[in-house]
Amino acid sequence: MALERIDAAFDQAWIPEPNSGCWLWLRAQNGAGYGTFHHTRGRKNSKSTLAHRFAYQRAKGSIPLGAHVLHRCDNPICVNPEHLFVGTARDNLEDMAKKGRASGQKLALADVQAIREDTRSLKAVAADYGVSISLISKIRHRAVWEHL
Repeated sequence: MALERIDAAFDQAWIPEPNSGCWLWLRAQNGAGYGTFHHTRGRKNSKSTLAHRFAYQRAKGSIPLGAHVLHRCDNPICVNPEHLFVGTARDNLEDMAKKGRASGQKLALADVQAIREDTRSLKAVAADYGVSISLISKIRHRAVWEHL
């Protein structure tokens, strides 16, 4: 019975978005903009989890230890299990880079690859991309974007 109440509470916390197919989370969000789902199993057994992780587990089963639940739709408040897939931290970084959506990120995957091949001075390359000389150096020395 408690699981049925939890499922009902979850299903009342989102609405479908007809254009994208996303299920938009309507309740609390964390600082990164991901939905959070607070539920209880009895008076003293309160639990909070990321809403998209709860949606994935409910629809598709357990999430491997240390795995991330990623969004195909790139919408952090989406809880549609069909938009979610499991991956590693590296998968998440690569997905973000490929789609050019890393937080505060000015460079796309193709930019990083071009910077590594560019033989001009750090200053010239930094000016072309509108980033710091330090960032260009870190890219070339694989201190950042090391997964590429």
